[in-house]
Amino acid sequence: MSASSWRRLATLPWITTPEDSAHHRLLHGVLDPLGIVPNGVAQVDQEACMLDLVRAGVGLSLARDALAMAKRQERGLVVAEGVRLPCALSFVWRLDRGEEVVIVEALEVLAGVWGALAP
Repeated sequence: MSASSWRRLATLPWITTPEDSAHHRLLHGVLDPLGIVPNGVAQVDQEACMLDLVRAGVGLSLARDALAMAKRQERGLVVAEGVRLPCALSFVWRLDRGEEVVIVEALEVLAGVWGALAP
């Protein structure tokens, strides 16, 4: 998505989140380098609350793909096409505990879902 598109989106009313939120980090990760500040009109700390406020017409927000698509089907929310932010999901464990059964099994499940994993 182009910087000018983000500039336009940032002028719209936004449901923002606290600084320690993943949503905040994702949004500011793309806006801060462009020198853009979102037009925050409300702040919440729960994704469900964000979507309730979007449904109420207060503003727009980021949402996980699966949740956004479900809400589009269930509630008729509009999803901006072509707006994607990459988000890495990590599984972290202490190196000295890598042989524990629960960690080995978790890694096997993750490998089954995502394929080969790098230790």
